[in-house]
Amino acid sequence: MRLHSLTLQAVGPFAGRHTVDFAALSAGGLFLLEGPTGAGKSTVIDAVVFALYGKVASASASEDRLRSAFAPDDTETVVELVFETGSGVYRVRRTPAYERAKKRGTGRARQQATVQLWRLTSAPEAVSDAGPDDALLTPDGRIAEAAVPGGELLSTRLDEAGAELTRVVGLDRAQFVQTMVLPQGEFAAFLRADPEQRRGLLQRIFGTEVYERVQQRLDELRREAQRAVTDSRAVLQQTAARFAGASGADDETAAALREVSADDPAAITTVVEDRLAALRARTEEARAVATRAVEHAQAAAAAAEAAEARQRLVQRRAALLAEQ
Repeated sequence: MRLHSLTLQAVGPFAGRHTVDFAALSAGGLFLLEGPTGAGKSTVIDAVVFALYGKVASASASEDRLRSAFAPDDTETVVELVFETGSGVYRVRRTPAYERAKKRGTGRARQQATVQLWRLTSAPEAVSDAGPDDALLTPDGRIAEAAVPGGELLSTRLDEAGAELTRVVGLDRAQFVQTMVLPQGEFAAFLRADPEQRRGLLQRIFGTEVYERVQQRLDELRREAQRAVTDSRAVLQQTAARFAGASGADDETAAALREVSADDPAAITTVVEDRLAALRARTEEARAVATRAVEHAQAAAAAAEAAEARQRLVQRRAALLAEQ
């Protein structure tokens, strides 16, 4: 939110019409409202809050304080504010309710609060202390719509204009006062506010709701990942147990498989590879033993055939000798 200008008339110590050109003041960066007690510093802040929300900054103060005690009865108390938000440039003109002299006869009459709210096509280029020409005022003292070039009159109803201003500012009066204004003596109230209230308020001010939604989504993904890890570890432990049984692992190897599958799944590859290497070595050894056994069997078979052949020769020789 950016303030462009504030115009006061018959407000607080300001009996006449005065304009604060915030656009010019902020052009150089930060600026300071400085002055002795009673100079009107708080009145300027109250006027900004009143223009936006129809109430002054301090919750304990009445809007009656806005009416200048130094202004003539025929001078209207008026606050006009031009400001800009992400929704556009707006101009709001408010008059508070106050007691004034009757226009006819004697006695006092109650001047009712009024509001006019415009959306402007652009911020005014120059600000003047001079009030609107009488020809541009309506019979009840309001600024005619034609007096705001490039502006669209949005509302003249207190409730409707108030709701629209809260929408475009993005904060209600309490939130605006707690964060943007913090009247004298009320900073501690913000610090003492409930942590959840401060959190929600700061989120709205700085637009961090999106980060909270991202955090919530990340938390959901983290929980899903944890569930997946837990399920995967259970499957891994079952697989490790089956592998230990199928590979004929000894008690020490089986215990190592159970331990790493539960505590350090990444290390199970090393244990399994070691076990497979041992199995491959035993397989090669068994294959070598089998090869030697086959060779021995073949040699024994050959020896047996040779013995049988000799035996047959001996038997034939004996038969021939017997015939002679």
